[in-house]
Amino acid sequence: PRCTVSSMGRATKILMTTLVVGAGALGIASTSTAAAAPVPGAVYVDCRHSGTGSGTATDPFTTLAALGAVAMRPGTQVLIARGSRCAGTITITTSGKPSAPIVIGAYGRGPLPRLDGGGVDVVTLHNTSNIVVQDLEITTKTATTTSHQNGVHLVADGTTVRNVTIQRLYVHDIDGSNADEHGGIQIEGYGGTPYGKFDRLSVLDNRIERSAKEGIYMDAAPGDHSRPPAGNPWPRGSTRVVVNDNTIDHVGGDGILLQGTVGTLIDGNRLSYGNLAGTALGPDMRCNAGIWSGNQNSSVIQHNIVTNMQTKGCDGDAFDIDVNQDGTIIQDNVSIDNKAGFLMMCSSPPTRRAIVRYNISINDGASFQDVACVLGDQATLDGVRMYNNTFVAPSPQVTFEGSLEEDLYNPGNFEFVDNIVVATQPSTTRFACGNRCVRNLFRGIPAQGLYPLTDDPSFVNPNVVGTDPMAIARGFRLQVGSPALAAGVSVPGVVTDFFGVPIPTDQPPSLGFAQGHG
Repeated sequence: PRCTVSSMGRATKILMTTLVVGAGALGIASTSTAAAAPVPGAVYVDCRHSGTGSGTATDPFTTLAALGAVAMRPGTQVLIARGSRCAGTITITTSGKPSAPIVIGAYGRGPLPRLDGGGVDVVTLHNTSNIVVQDLEITTKTATTTSHQNGVHLVADGTTVRNVTIQRLYVHDIDGSNADEHGGIQIEGYGGTPYGKFDRLSVLDNRIERSAKEGIYMDAAPGDHSRPPAGNPWPRGSTRVVVNDNTIDHVGGDGILLQGTVGTLIDGNRLSYGNLAGTALGPDMRCNAGIWSGNQNSSVIQHNIVTNMQTKGCDGDAFDIDVNQDGTIIQDNVSIDNKAGFLMMCSSPPTRRAIVRYNISINDGASFQDVACVLGDQATLDGVRMYNNTFVAPSPQVTFEGSLEEDLYNPGNFEFVDNIVVATQPSTTRFACGNRCVRNLFRGIPAQGLYPLTDDPSFVNPNVVGTDPMAIARGFRLQVGSPALAAGVSVPGVVTDFFGVPIPTDQPPSLGFAQGHG
């Protein structure tokens, strides 16, 4: 049967974006701003000054350590001077109120205030609700790379942490061991009953560079395999988690991985050069993907750009539908030059339903790969639907455990429908798309499945080069007269293509990721 969650993507985006409007103005982390009037009751820090200070606007504290004597309460604002550089850490264990959150941020003119943890977690929020952390530069480097270090570390231990916003941070050069899950922004839930989890968590407009392991990592239900089918209550699952518009570059492990969540939205992020420290060798095997879904229900991953994921024997894909998920939607994304491929699908049970639609993959190592993530499992792609995507590569291919697969080993009811697959060099490789492979366009590669098209799709400009992924993607729209126009079958609940162009209701949709023509 066809998956019943096909309309979740855009509806979820509208709902979850509304939840974070009041968290603060969005935008790329600013390096300068106009000086603002003093905030009554705020605590000020300027590490460029000598002495101790009293924490006022005219006599600021001169060290982060001085904050340890401050009685945090709802509405407290800790403001650190732009242009200052502070050694040390900040730990908050007091919660604000929904109407009076605690705010950790910046004041004055100049570049973001820099906090240097010196090899330990820099900003720690432990069981802290109703808080905003924003407008800071954060780094933590050390002579050793065997420790567990984070730029920002959020912990929910035996309670539900609510209303946390992390935004407009520049987090970079996070040292540490490749063996631990740590990195730029680390989010963890602990405890038995009650569970440690999050509700209304927003990670917005941050820039993360050169992290030894993760970019943004969340595990709010470690070791919990009680996940029910999507749509059913999951008491352990964190809710209303939004990770939007972050830029992540050069990380040793995963770009974005959020585990233990229900209804997560991962939207508009840009990731390049991940899995740099991945390895398939030895007892410390580390395999990482760009943006992925595992131990989640009803996640929507959309409008992201992933480029140049690396591989050293395992993973290195732009996206990953991993074990113990149900109802994942991956839509409207750009994937370019990722060594292992556009998408890894972990076929070990209990992987369940997933939809992959209206994405474009250009020069990826594989169009998708099928992996039994738990050794000895009976691999199957049951419940996965892949439709209206565009794949362009010298020789588009499907792999299993990294090796070429010309026939899917155990596709189950996997569907591959209304896609465009184009080889830019003549290829004799068969494209493994299962026994429900219908109405796809294959060019430069042997046609597969039922009712295939083989004519030139007539892209607008497939030779666009440069550093702008969206400009490259626009080149793969369809020209007037393309055989792929109006050649597909309508899917209920899907109303726009990758570019937001409405799908007509008076004629069939087009094949591939772009409905209209140039």
